[in-house]
Amino acid sequence: MATKSLTHNGVLPPSAFPVTLAVGTLALGMLGIMGEAFRRVIGILYLSDDEQLVKISHLSFFGRRIDVVLPIQDIVPLSDSGERVSDAFFVLSLRFGGVVDASGFEKVFGKCLE
Repeated sequence: MATKSLTHNGVLPPSAFPVTLAVGTLALGMLGIMGEAFRRVIGILYLSDDEQLVKISHLSFFGRRIDVVLPIQDIVPLSDSGERVSDAFFVLSLRFGGVVDASGFEKVFGKCLE
């Protein structure tokens, strides 16, 4: 409301209020879109020492870390599920990250690395 009061007092031109409102709305919309897109990106995958549990770490909408722990039996490899990669709930970026333990990755997700 500072823009509206500055416009009312003659400090800013009348066109400043709608421009400020539009920029704020655009910023809020982009924050929502990008926050929802990056919320699905997996940060780190952990495989327990006994190779029975998998911990998936990702970010919430507000940037807090969320850890999801699953038994390895609950994870269905994409090759066995019939799903397309584009329909996956989480996204694992191999372009900006990497797989440290390829054999552990294959135990969890099946043979999908080339």
